[in-house]
Amino acid sequence: MATSLKSHKASQTFWTNFVLIAICVLWMIPILGILITSFRPSEDIFRNGWWNVFPHKEDLEVSRVIIPESVDVDGPITLGGKTATFQEWQRGVQLEDGTKGTWYGNKRTRTIVISENKWVGFAT
Repeated sequence: MATSLKSHKASQTFWTNFVLIAICVLWMIPILGILITSFRPSEDIFRNGWWNVFPHKEDLEVSRVIIPESVDVDGPITLGGKTATFQEWQRGVQLEDGTKGTWYGNKRTRTIVISENKWVGFAT
């Protein structure tokens, strides 16, 4: 009986400590956010969240391609070895060189933004 009581108390102590540690970790997340935000420029604070200070992959614009007036945007459009419709270009098309082409705006803009997925991190 005494052994059972000791094992029950040990189990209860473990779960109590586990819950307290979990609460402390969850409590630290907003505190970490406030600390990081205090060191960031105000433009960055309003533009994106504090978690963007950590390195992450993001599509960065490499160039813009203007589709000539002679090309019918209602039909298939070929760029960088890929042929796709307007709707497919709006969703984004992976080009053969590894970049991504995405239609910018509506059909009248006739612009495709070429972007590359790169690591970004701390702003300098």
